[in-house]
Amino acid sequence: MRDNETLLKHHCLLSSTDSQEIRNRISELLWPHEMTLSPNRQLKSEVFGVSFGNVGLFSLGYGADVEINAGDIRDYYLIRATLSGHGEVELPGQRATMNPGRLTITSPTMPCIIRRHHDYRSMILRVKRSAIEHHLQKSLDRIIGRPLVFDLDVPPTDRGVSQVFHAMNYISQMHEDDLAQALPPALSKHLSDYLVALLVDQLPHNYCEEMEQCACPIPFHVKRARDYIDTNLSHNISMQELANVAGVSVRALQYGFKHFLKMSPSEYARSSRLNRVHEQLMASPPGQRVTDILLDNGVLSFGHFSGAYKKRFGCLPSETLRSG
Repeated sequence: MRDNETLLKHHCLLSSTDSQEIRNRISELLWPHEMTLSPNRQLKSEVFGVSFGNVGLFSLGYGADVEINAGDIRDYYLIRATLSGHGEVELPGQRATMNPGRLTITSPTMPCIIRRHHDYRSMILRVKRSAIEHHLQKSLDRIIGRPLVFDLDVPPTDRGVSQVFHAMNYISQMHEDDLAQALPPALSKHLSDYLVALLVDQLPHNYCEEMEQCACPIPFHVKRARDYIDTNLSHNISMQELANVAGVSVRALQYGFKHFLKMSPSEYARSSRLNRVHEQLMASPPGQRVTDILLDNGVLSFGHFSGAYKKRFGCLPSETLRSG
């Protein structure tokens, strides 16, 4: 990694000693949070950063001891690469020390508290949750039924750490070498896609074992039934109808889904419907109603669906519609 003082130095987003301005600006750049300051040091915060595609890369320091209560960062993954100093990140039932050369990763749906000492400085990748999950589903060739959760603490010996540090350094250098204009859209997308793939493919998380096993191709009858579900989400499909479409017995179809997609046909339909509703809520224009979107996707039990939606995405459908 290059000298900490030179990272993205031409892309200053904040330089301030005002605590309210600092909290508000960093909330805009990363995620809304609460900040508690140590009384014995003068706050002097500097933030440098660039955004491209589904990714933001930031260099961040406070110059004082601070505690940050970030709550549930439900729409992003935050990957912190410690450059200097030390700190601590705490999740429910987990805690990790932030030291130079280590990565700490905050995954959605996991409330976190971050304690940064005055000498702590880091590079932070902010990656959209939707991009991470899309790449994972493409790698597995199926939808996922639970959130992807990275290991909180990734030591320097892990195979992916040096690659992530190298990628951060490369992107920082690229933005220094072309100050006159923004990176071309095609290059921005390529860098964004590369980082998403690097994180999912190289860092430890709760889907690693399934990714290692996914080299086995999905049989045609399972794919055919899966595609039929995806194109008929607004209808209730019986198991016999689905088996007829796939050309196999109900028992064979159930076994194929469990073995290759790690869920039953009904579980797949529910997960696929949750994802479809989430995508439509995020993309809805002003004035759109949650009820209309649910009905269009065959949802009749609003309360039950909302509970499953909150468990999957960490918020209610109405909250996603407002944020979108």
